[in-house]
Amino acid sequence: MSVHRYKAHAVINNDYEKIEKMFTKELSNLSITTLVDIIPPLIKCVEKYKALNGSEKKELVLELLIRFIDKTDGFGDDAIVDPILKSIAPSIIDNLIKVDKKNIVLKKKGKCFFFKIFC
Repeated sequence: MSVHRYKAHAVINNDYEKIEKMFTKELSNLSITTLVDIIPPLIKCVEKYKALNGSEKKELVLELLIRFIDKTDGFGDDAIVDPILKSIAPSIIDNLIKVDKKNIVLKKKGKCFFFKIFC
């Protein structure tokens, strides 16, 4: 087990129930949409663990999501849907982090009105 996974498991063993309670509503009807909705507040929740570095925090978010997926009964056949949700979760996390760090810019700022009139 890697150091990242060990630290993630240690946090999960201590705080899983508390973290799970924070997302009770979303977990009652887990789907791709709610999975995407859960990730940003879950990332914020994990930020409080100052002893973890960035990749360890990402691993913790991923481990929590996997537990959520395994524990809940979402839409469709779990044997088909759960592997799909688990496979897209890391990419969603990575992209949200990139957006947060402004590595991906979703909207470019336009030139100011003054510039358009006089140039």
